[in-house]
Amino acid sequence: MRYISFNNHEVSYLVAHEVAKKLSDMGVYFWTRGACGSSFVNYILGITKTNPLPPHYKCPHCKYIEFLPEGEVESGFDLVSVYQEKKSCPKCGRYMIGDGHNLLFDMYAGTLHEPDTVRSRVSGEITVSASERTKSDNKLELLEEKRPTFEFDVPVECRERLEEELPEEIWEGIIRDRVLGVDEKKVKTPPIVYINYSIPLSDFTKFEKRTGISPDSIPIDGLAYNEVFSDDIYKDIDLLMNIPGPVEDIVSEMTSSTKLVCFSDMVKLLGLCHARANGLDYDVDAPAHRDDLIRKMLSDGLDMYDALKIAGQPGSDTMKLFPKAHDIEYAIMLFRLLWYRVHFKNIN
Repeated sequence: MRYISFNNHEVSYLVAHEVAKKLSDMGVYFWTRGACGSSFVNYILGITKTNPLPPHYKCPHCKYIEFLPEGEVESGFDLVSVYQEKKSCPKCGRYMIGDGHNLLFDMYAGTLHEPDTVRSRVSGEITVSASERTKSDNKLELLEEKRPTFEFDVPVECRERLEEELPEEIWEGIIRDRVLGVDEKKVKTPPIVYINYSIPLSDFTKFEKRTGISPDSIPIDGLAYNEVFSDDIYKDIDLLMNIPGPVEDIVSEMTSSTKLVCFSDMVKLLGLCHARANGLDYDVDAPAHRDDLIRKMLSDGLDMYDALKIAGQPGSDTMKLFPKAHDIEYAIMLFRLLWYRVHFKNIN
């Protein structure tokens, strides 16, 4: 919050919140691109479905929260897969759910150059992380300050209704169909939000109508990941086949070695697909995301400022990797599609 206030970014976050809230009120399933999920403010505002806090149990009934020891699991979504059982809440006795992915806020607000290639984060060249602002001024190099940008993918069939129901003043800060290279509306101010109308996301609308089950109600830990890949159910999902890189080759490598048994495995798979599509000859044991390399530099003794500065060098291998939050958000969406396929085998 101090970082947002320091840079006068409140309006940008609230505009993105208004778009997310309208989509949720309309019952529209959406996902947010880029490192947006690394910000807890974005999560509590409903802009992203990715919780960046460390892995934890939470009770959806009495709101009890229990954080896990550091390093026990990579993601709170892995808890049922790893321990093969659900845990009861010590307060009310009901089953708890896992959440939290332990993401770096600095991935969203730090010094990652090439703003057009890293979306849903603060644009511009900010060569200091939020945590470093309390240190000496000799590391405060604010080169160019711009507002945060947010990029939503939404089902194509909600286009007309969304454009009718969002207030005109909100549209003033929005560009539509950026992914398709189409700017249908000349905005009077620099854009805060990009909205892409996605045909693959229309599957959620179709499946919800046919099953009566909302995608957001589908538990991520309610899927047997190894069964999905051993049965090749994933090949039927158009969304997965839009991922760049040799998807089936990497799936084969992972299933023959470590097995795809939990949510974090899928997130790593997505990261490796993007890495290889960008020309990196990564094996399945290599770091799959930009966050992984930054954490490695931190563990080697670099501070956050220097790690982000090194990671942000144009043309570096680090810049060819995706932020982990992007692939977590994608994996959440993907596994909900797979859940429909597993539980309603004849759905199409």
